[in-house]
Amino acid sequence: MGEKAKTTSRRRRTARRRALPPVRPGDRSRLRRELHAADPNCHWCGRPTRIIDPARGERAPGDMATFEHLTPECRGGGRGANLALACSRCNSLRGDYPTLGEALEAHMESARARLARLRARDPSHSRRLDIRRAGRKLRALRALLAAVAEPA
Repeated sequence: MGEKAKTTSRRRRTARRRALPPVRPGDRSRLRRELHAADPNCHWCGRPTRIIDPARGERAPGDMATFEHLTPECRGGGRGANLALACSRCNSLRGDYPTLGEALEAHMESARARLARLRARDPSHSRRLDIRRAGRKLRALRALLAAVAEPA
C-alpha cells in the first residue's frame, strides 16, 4: 500500500514539473548568480552562502547556495518569484515543511524520542556513545532553531 502511494505521488509530482516551462542548465546558474548578487545569505539562517561550480570539481560544502522553493513544489509552489537561496543544510532540513521552524521542531521531536529510547535501554559503552551523539544532534538542532528564530 505504501509503495502505491509513493508511485502515485511521484507521478503527480512529475506531471506538475512537466507542466512548468523547462529550465536550461545555463539559466539555472544565471538565476543562482542573480539571486546571490541580490542577497548572498541563506534565506532561513542568514549565514553567507557560496556558489560553487561542480564542473570544476568543487565539492558541495554545507554553505553551498541552493534553490529554495518558498512554497514547496509538492504543495503547489512553482518557480520564479517562489525561489530564494538557502544553504544546502537548511534546504535539506526543511524538506517539504512550510517553514524551517516547523521542520526543525519535527526533527527535534524525533531526536528527543530517540534519546529517550536510548536512555531507557541498558547503558552499555556503545549505548553511552549513542546517547552522546543523539544529545549533540539535539543541541545542534536547538541552536539552529534559535538562529532561525532571531530576526536576521
